[in-house]
Amino acid sequence: METTIAAEIQSHAVLDSAVRKANEVLLGAIGRAKHPPRAVWRAVDRQGQSPVIELEMIDELDSVTRRFLPEELLDRFELHFKLTELWGDLIQVAFQGSTSRMLIALRELREEEESREVLLQEV
Repeated sequence: METTIAAEIQSHAVLDSAVRKANEVLLGAIGRAKHPPRAVWRAVDRQGQSPVIELEMIDELDSVTRRFLPEELLDRFELHFKLTELWGDLIQVAFQGSTSRMLIALRELREEEESREVLLQEV
């Protein structure tokens, strides 16, 4: 799985360590997927408070995002469930997108077929 950890996380030793450990949990949640998503970890500033960590999971056409407080990344057991849920969300979004694309293609085929029938009836 391709993973990107933003520079602002890498430059903060505590956040970097927490995100790298969280990424290991993510790899476990993804398992041996044939086409694993890309993971992008970012820090989102909260104006004077510790930053929120944002994870974006991206496949070919879709993406999902979730934000975590830094302390949420420390509970590996709970984090595993949250990351598995996010992975499931991405699969669901991808499925819905592919279903929508398939329905659009079927409608277009039906319209083409109806147009051909009209042309054949005119002949």
